[in-house]
Amino acid sequence: YNNPNMSGDPVVIRNDSSINFNWGTGAPAAGIGPDNFSVRWSRTINFAAGTYRFKATVDDGVLLWLDDKLIIDQWHDSSTTTYAADIYLTDGLHTVKMAYYERGSDAVAQLTWESITNYPDWKGEYYNNAGLSGSPVLVRNDSSVNFNWGSSAPAAGVPADNFSVRWSRKASFSAGTYRFNVTVDDGVRLWIDGRLVIDQWRETAPTTYSVDVNMAEGSHDLKVEYFDRWYDAQIQLSWNRVDSYPDWKAEYFNNRKLQGSPVLVRNDKKIDFDWGKGSPGGGVDSDDFSARWTRKVDFDGGTYLFKVKVDNGVRLWLDDKLLIDSWQNDDYRQLEARQKVSDGKHRVEVEYFERSGDAKIKVSWDEVDDEPANQAPQPVLNGPYTVNEGSPLTIDGRNSYDPDGNIIRYEWDFDYDGSNFNIDASTPTVSIPFPDGPTTKVVALRVTDNNNASRIATANVTVQNVAPTANAGGPYSIKLGDIIGFVGRGTDASQVDQASLNYRWDFGDGSQGQGPSASHSYATAGTYTVQLTVTDKDGAQASSSAIVTVIPAANQAPNAVITGNTNGTTGQTLNFDGSGSTDSDGTIVSFNWNFGDGTTGNGAKVSHVYNNAGSYKVTLTVTDNGSLTHSATIDVQIDAPTPVPPQAIITGATGGLVGESLQFSGGNSTDSDGSIVSYAWDFGDGATDSGADVSHSYSASGSYTVKLTVTDNTNLTNTATHQVQIDEPIQIQIPPEAIISGASTGVVGQPVVFDASSSTDTDGTIVSYEWDYGDATTAVGAQTVHNYQTAGSYTVTLTVTDDQSLSNSAVQVVTISDSGANNAPESNERVIGEGVN
Repeated sequence: YNNPNMSGDPVVIRNDSSINFNWGTGAPAAGIGPDNFSVRWSRTINFAAGTYRFKATVDDGVLLWLDDKLIIDQWHDSSTTTYAADIYLTDGLHTVKMAYYERGSDAVAQLTWESITNYPDWKGEYYNNAGLSGSPVLVRNDSSVNFNWGSSAPAAGVPADNFSVRWSRKASFSAGTYRFNVTVDDGVRLWIDGRLVIDQWRETAPTTYSVDVNMAEGSHDLKVEYFDRWYDAQIQLSWNRVDSYPDWKAEYFNNRKLQGSPVLVRNDKKIDFDWGKGSPGGGVDSDDFSARWTRKVDFDGGTYLFKVKVDNGVRLWLDDKLLIDSWQNDDYRQLEARQKVSDGKHRVEVEYFERSGDAKIKVSWDEVDDEPANQAPQPVLNGPYTVNEGSPLTIDGRNSYDPDGNIIRYEWDFDYDGSNFNIDASTPTVSIPFPDGPTTKVVALRVTDNNNASRIATANVTVQNVAPTANAGGPYSIKLGDIIGFVGRGTDASQVDQASLNYRWDFGDGSQGQGPSASHSYATAGTYTVQLTVTDKDGAQASSSAIVTVIPAANQAPNAVITGNTNGTTGQTLNFDGSGSTDSDGTIVSFNWNFGDGTTGNGAKVSHVYNNAGSYKVTLTVTDNGSLTHSATIDVQIDAPTPVPPQAIITGATGGLVGESLQFSGGNSTDSDGSIVSYAWDFGDGATDSGADVSHSYSASGSYTVKLTVTDNTNLTNTATHQVQIDEPIQIQIPPEAIISGASTGVVGQPVVFDASSSTDTDGTIVSYEWDYGDATTAVGAQTVHNYQTAGSYTVTLTVTDDQSLSNSAVQVVTISDSGANNAPESNERVIGEGVN
């Protein structure tokens, strides 16, 4: 992959016979850069059952899986380093997968494995269950059974909880009685020569079990079984010969923590040694060793002042009460503790360690007067302090003092709230982590003296925010048109800030990107400065730039593409299109066509007509702005045209009346490849005709289908139909005409004559005459006489009805005056009314 995180598609896939590469500063393959690349190898291998040690030597990061189980997890930048992991494999096929990345400089990736069959110390078999069931997931050599894993897993592939282990070995003993001690959390069983001597197979807090066993001289089989259920996991096995020690029983260990079995056990007459830079005895190192002295001492009742002169660390107990606790790497000094002791024998124990340089210790005690009232010790931690986030602050509390005794306990609260004291450390000197700023913390030191008096002092710590660092990588070089992957790195002293860093890229061409990794393509060749800006959550920023060289790409030939007709007939116009042709790094400047019949053309889109049937090869040649060309061809089959029948089309009336002459035309009929030579009509009533335009009248009403059959010059025909609806003629009835003749004036009480005999009916006869005189009286008849009783103006209405029940009305206004009035002469005007249906 052309990136350090195996993202996207791989640029090279190949078979590697082994993973054994030392590329140095070179590239692993063509197309991959020498830096900022990654590789994933995988294969399936047949293993015999057993324990194997896998070793990966890399520069920089590596991940190794066995059957999807991660056994090496070292995904970080580093110089050339070898990592190893042991794993038990069942017989059969197993999948091995290794991931690797190279950041910069030398690149190394090597993987080997070997079968482990020799266990010079303890053979440790680890199970991923608490019952030692099934096959172990790990078998390895353990130099001793001395582990305090806490909440961590014992090894890759073994869980942190619900696991079990079986250790076995042969060990040589001289004859004597031996005390076997085992400290565990949770269950343990111990066998010696097949005999179960400790059986504590149960969940428990850290507990020490002991058993004395008489051992014959020679080699003996030892077996330890252990399980952890939850939380912390711990087991330490040791043994020592139980002999007589008239003075001090002295046990010397080749470590500073009194761990494991002592390398030397002897009787020391007194604890008063100045070894300088030498060894305390045979088999004991001159540096990084520890010792434990124990004895019973007969005291007279009284107050005693216990004194220790020492370089480096020491602890002194009386009957399991810690009187002096100075377990730190300090120079030569004298420590004292005053203690009341009852009459009789008491157990005195002294523990000591030496880191390097001169080694000295002297222990003594004297009876003294009763001690005065105790004075509390005085803690001293100085301050205030200022520290950068992510950096530890070391505070030394050894300047604390006790005016009348000695300090036996140092306790620290790294975030003291003024009331609740939470113990974060219990050493004279502490290194306090401050993961994030800006903030202010209060650190408190509480010291306790040998009389259990204590006092607290505090110091303010100002934690400052630290700007992140940025690394844009590079320099980078790509060809124009390629996509470049930028891999940046931001580092913040605060892990809190680290998780939320913001990455912004400025690619130097006006565009930007986000994230620790970004991709970009440049439109123009040249040199660009890319800048990465990293911002933490507190607003602090850092920037880094890198040079990007965009190299002009070599001119690429265009690609000719033809679309269009691949078959047709003579005389037909065919279309060909070359506009789908492309030029990845320029433009196409010309399109040249050869139609295969001796004719040519140009342009992105062209048309052509072939005059002769046959097979033709059409060729398009495109030329780009760099004078490079490319051609494409298609095959075209031209056939003689198949005769096409004519198309009959009828236009004309769709309806009419019996006897009416209707016009029909076939003049819009067509023949695409010839001419129409005849028109034959069938009117649907048994009548026929010929010609492009005809007329016809129907003698009866009804629906008729008119058919036109046209014949072309190749004797092909086509028929069209046309529907015509023929109806009977409509008879129109005319209403009568009402006409009123008579006087328009009259006198009260005198008769007025009204005459309707002039009314007429053109298509029938009038059968009734109805009069309304306008004074609420009516009459019937062609001629009537009426007397008005009151003077006034009246509207006279005449309604006539004919023998077809059609009617018509006419009105006339009559003015009636009192008798003797000067009336206007009568009028004989006629009033004609409108017909009413």
